[in-house]
Amino acid sequence: MNHRSVIKFLIVVVIVVTVIWSVANVHDYAAHFHSGPMVWTLGLSVGMANALSVYAYVIARTPRVRLAAGTGIVLFGVMSASLQMFLYLVNGAPLLAAIAFGWFGPVAEGVLSWLHASLSEEQAPAKASKQAQASASKQQAQASRQQAPQVQPQPQADGLTLQQVASMKDQAIADLVGVRRQSVNLWRNGGTLESKILERLPQLSTVSSNGKDHI
Repeated sequence: MNHRSVIKFLIVVVIVVTVIWSVANVHDYAAHFHSGPMVWTLGLSVGMANALSVYAYVIARTPRVRLAAGTGIVLFGVMSASLQMFLYLVNGAPLLAAIAFGWFGPVAEGVLSWLHASLSEEQAPAKASKQAQASASKQQAQASRQQAPQVQPQPQADGLTLQQVASMKDQAIADLVGVRRQSVNLWRNGGTLESKILERLPQLSTVSSNGKDHI
């Protein structure tokens, strides 16, 4: 696990702590008016909605989503902060202290969610860039293999005499001189096989029937 992952994990831990703070404060204030299990759900929804709205705002790609996320920040953040501030005022806290305690949770949730989303967004392009480079390299290699001409090994006439070559099968001669088999067949039937072979393999004219060079 690298340092970035550790920091992101710790950010999530602190976000959870601040959300619990907000949930408990909202519950305690709402319990003055209607105590019951459902009050906990109110605190949970308000506390989490604020953090999620900030996160959505940071990772949004379109103005429409940013507008919705910004509306959520204002609605849930201000509501959570106000309810928590009222709790401290009801319990006799000075105004400045009530504001500080009341706004701490929502602001901390928003800032930490923003930081977590920014770290994630910063890491994602780096991974995407590496994947794109690897994909491009792979495609380039495939294209090079497809475009590269397939070189077939050519038969060698070294050490062969004209008579030996002329006695070979038509396909073997065709492969040796680089023509089609049908052409070799026409040469053979037309009585021009040896002359045509010498045109393409002139070195055969210096090789005697016993495979030695003329002196």
